[in-house]
Amino acid sequence: MKAVLETVFTAVLQWLADKSSVQLGHYFVNGTKIEGNASRYTFVWGKATQKHKTKLQEKVQALFATIKEPEKQEDLAHDGQDLQS
Repeated sequence: MKAVLETVFTAVLQWLADKSSVQLGHYFVNGTKIEGNASRYTFVWGKATQKHKTKLQEKVQALFATIKEPEKQEDLAHDGQDLQS
C-alpha cells in the first residue's frame, strides 16, 4: 500500500506543479529582480523537465523517509504491539 500511496502522491504533486498550482522549494525575499513568465525565454527543454521530475521524486522519497523514522521509533517504544486493541 505504501508504494501505491507514494506513486499517487508523487503523481498528484507533479500534476499540481505542472499546473502551477503549487511550487516546490524555499522562498527568500531579497529584492532580486526576476524576469516575468511571459518572456521569450519560457521555452523548456525535455531534459529540464525530466530533471525536474527526478528532483521531485527525490524530494518525495526524502519526505516519506522522514515520516517513516518516527513510525520506527514508535514501534520500538511499544515493542511492535498493536495500539488499537
